[in-house]
Amino acid sequence: DKNQPGTAWPQRGGSGTMGCNASSHNAKAPGGELARELAAMRQELANMRQELTAQQQAGDSERAALSEELAAVRRELSTPRLAAEDVAEHSARRAEVPAAGPPVAIEGDESNTCTVHSTCCWTAMGKKVEAGAADAPAAALQQGVAVEAQWTNGVWYHGTVSRVHADGSVNVALNIDEHVEQLPPSQVRVNQAFEQRKAQTEDAWQKYQALDTDDERIAFCEELNNTPVLPDDYEQATGRLALLIRIGAISLLKGSWLVSRAEQGLPIDRRQDMPSDAYWLPQELLQSWARSKGRDRQPTNTGRGGLCELSLVLIALSVCWCSQGHPDQDMYHLRRVKMLLEAFAKFRQQKGSPWKDIAVFWDFSSIYQSPRTPLEDALFDLAKGGMQLVYGHDLAFVWKLTAMPPCPQPLDADRHFEPEVRGESRRLAWLYHDRGWPSFESAAADARLAVAGSRMSFGNEELTTLQNYGETLRFRSNGTAIHPERFARVLATKTFANSSDAGKVTQLYQRTFDMVKRTKSQIFQGMDWNEERTTAYFEALAEMQDLEEFSLASSALGDAAALRFAQQLTGKRLLKVLGLVDVGLTDAAVGPLLVSLPAGLRTLELREDRLSLEGIPQEARMPVNLEKLALQGNRVTDRGATQLAGMLPASLEVLLLDNNAIGDGGVQALFASLPANLQILELVGNRIALEAMQEHTRMPVNMVQLNLRNNRIGDRGAAWLAGKLPPGLTTLLLDNNLIEDIGAEALLASLPANTQVLQLNNNRIALEAMQGLTRLPVGIVQLTLKNNRIGDQGAVWLAGRLPAGLVKLFLDNNLIEDIGAEALLAGLPAGLRELQLDGNRVALEAVARLPEGLEYLSLTGNRLDDRGTASLGGNLPKSIQRLLLGGNSIGDAGAEAMAETIGALPELRYLNLHGNAAMTEEGRRVLKAALPRARLVF
Repeated sequence: DKNQPGTAWPQRGGSGTMGCNASSHNAKAPGGELARELAAMRQELANMRQELTAQQQAGDSERAALSEELAAVRRELSTPRLAAEDVAEHSARRAEVPAAGPPVAIEGDESNTCTVHSTCCWTAMGKKVEAGAADAPAAALQQGVAVEAQWTNGVWYHGTVSRVHADGSVNVALNIDEHVEQLPPSQVRVNQAFEQRKAQTEDAWQKYQALDTDDERIAFCEELNNTPVLPDDYEQATGRLALLIRIGAISLLKGSWLVSRAEQGLPIDRRQDMPSDAYWLPQELLQSWARSKGRDRQPTNTGRGGLCELSLVLIALSVCWCSQGHPDQDMYHLRRVKMLLEAFAKFRQQKGSPWKDIAVFWDFSSIYQSPRTPLEDALFDLAKGGMQLVYGHDLAFVWKLTAMPPCPQPLDADRHFEPEVRGESRRLAWLYHDRGWPSFESAAADARLAVAGSRMSFGNEELTTLQNYGETLRFRSNGTAIHPERFARVLATKTFANSSDAGKVTQLYQRTFDMVKRTKSQIFQGMDWNEERTTAYFEALAEMQDLEEFSLASSALGDAAALRFAQQLTGKRLLKVLGLVDVGLTDAAVGPLLVSLPAGLRTLELREDRLSLEGIPQEARMPVNLEKLALQGNRVTDRGATQLAGMLPASLEVLLLDNNAIGDGGVQALFASLPANLQILELVGNRIALEAMQEHTRMPVNMVQLNLRNNRIGDRGAAWLAGKLPPGLTTLLLDNNLIEDIGAEALLASLPANTQVLQLNNNRIALEAMQGLTRLPVGIVQLTLKNNRIGDQGAVWLAGRLPAGLVKLFLDNNLIEDIGAEALLAGLPAGLRELQLDGNRVALEAVARLPEGLEYLSLTGNRLDDRGTASLGGNLPKSIQRLLLGGNSIGDAGAEAMAETIGALPELRYLNLHGNAAMTEEGRRVLKAALPRARLVF
């Protein structure tokens, strides 16, 4: 593109050092027109720098005010990185309120601390503040008044009104170091329950510790065994299970000790005979585990919960005993446990987990075994009465080791054999699924399955080939909660070594189910819903009247089975979220499905099914209170979109239609019927061009996010869209849409003042023909233009027009060389925090001083050599935290020059120099010595 008439640019020659490049450049640059053009460009760059200097000295009022405000917020946001990433301010707009009222709605008392109402908005700027309340206190909010506001991650924070505009709108600066623990209510309940159970556990422990005699301790255990288990005990790391560990009824093994034991070829011993170094110290264990508050999601690689971090992982083993006196004398189970623990530890290390060991419950070594003292008997009974917590806790993994070595005696037709037990012949079961206690452990674990991946069942499969714990996900347990009456019938077919245990186990499962039926969430992924399992689960589901969320994913149900599930949920008046994702749903089921949905449903997810919406009944309507509808990955056509347009309720706030087959006709129908309350619209990966749209079409006035990535919009569509954007829009995503300069200029000239995030990756934008646009919209804080055709000329144009409040700028893979890079670096706004120029042609022969607030800089895959690295290092601000320079040509000289400058940068914590082949071990050594606290990647 740069070889077209009127756009010629001098090309860099060679690939050696900076000096060689410069010489080649000078030698090959011809005289005449090209030289004059280069001189003119350098003059233009000098003029631009002078203009920027003059603007700064003149103290443009708007620029200064915004820069000052951004700097103030940046100081408060000293620890960025939330779900929507680090952001400075939250915009607010005014609504109709009494003259004496404030410009934002507040609730609560008459104090100076108020609660700001928010509505959901996926932008890098957080949530938009809503306005207006007739019953608000009379005192208007002024600059500096303390407020509380909610971020996009759902957490509430303290903040202050940083600016009150003439039109009544305000900006609110949040301090993300200061959580508002009182809000939201769901977090209040979790925190209060956590602290309450923690205090109760500590109080009980203090009482137990103060007892002088074993008789007193035995009485304490008996009293505690008769105390009901509470719902929080299954969810918190500070409840009954913590107390059992604290007083010694249960001891947890170190995973590293078990691995070492297997390597030594030694079996485990009974609890009383084990060395003390095999166990976690209770206080150390509980302090670490207690940091996993509430229903923290377990580490899984499923979509829900994600690969989250727990402070410590507890794994409960469900294992059959191989003999009456010892469960694993020949180490059959221990060898398998070793392989699983090693794979699990490797997996967590790859994910950067903070913990270094694993806590393991194995009954033979974790609770007292016969023969026991009277106190050990009491502690044993107490532990046995808490087995539903060990296997049913939301913060525990359960590994069911269902495989067994060959039975020492032949099995009969019912899979039983007759060993001698305590001098008597007994008819017992050998296999896992025929035994009583393992059946309970399995049922208790499945009944409280909080996250797919935390319950595993390992049969006769060969585990020696495991390279990573992620490979074990194919062993996820396929169980569900079952009704206690069905469990009792099932248990009657199982055998116990101690026949009196049957009644105890039945009682324990009843207690478990009493908690399960109060659950608020049931989430299943990849389940095999055969008729027997479905019927059994429906019996249990009928008892769950507090259910608020239900989700089925990746199960080949089809219409009939999916409808059966939906009909089971009709009476769940508290149900707010329903997901039927990748279950084979077609149009034929949509009408009956909508009829069966509870009126209070707020979120409906029918993603990755087979819906075209062309064949659904005309009279079909969505639930009247629906706020979010997700239909991504279906087969919705223009006709289907038109049909959908007439079904949308006025309450709808979020509509997701990514990856369907919708074109301009369907979009026209949708735009004409979208509810005014809609805030987020996503139409990624459709067939939208916006070329045949009616002129009078308008978008919902309250829309804050529009995502049209991966369509066919082009310049004509972009020009149409530019005139239709709603005034409150904060985020516009138009990646991969064939947009060139004409369309980009139309968009930039018409962006609403509230727009904060603009993303135009993978288009054809050069920024060369935009002479009519003097400045980008002042409100933009994140500008992303990766994989376009900007080049030096476009970079120079952009450098002089960057908004003062810009926080993030991403310009990867844009053919930018030194002239453009120098212009950009000289024109960066003072408040910029992140700059990414990966995959360009930048050598940085000359570098301007970078903004003092810059925290992240990435120049991966450019042409930096030793000279450019030295120039860069001397101009980095003290605020820099992450520096990425991989894939360049930096050698030892560059490393030494860098060590002299960046070693004094107090905030630098990460330096990536991977792929700099010219750097030897000596250069790496110098950098390691200069940056002892930083993480270095070579």
